[in-house]
Amino acid sequence: MIEAKFTYPDRFQDVNVGEWLIDYHVKLYGIDEETAQEIKRGLCLEWLDDTGF
Repeated sequence: MIEAKFTYPDRFQDVNVGEWLIDYHVKLYGIDEETAQEIKRGLCLEWLDDTGF
């Protein structure tokens, strides 16, 4: 999704990738949002939240 939004920003302008990533991990791994946030931090993707990307 990160690559898609970078490549086609107009098509994905309504997608908040930071939120999408949390939802993706929650559904994929069956974990809670706090654990999904830890995964995001571990992947150094906190900038998604910081920038609203």
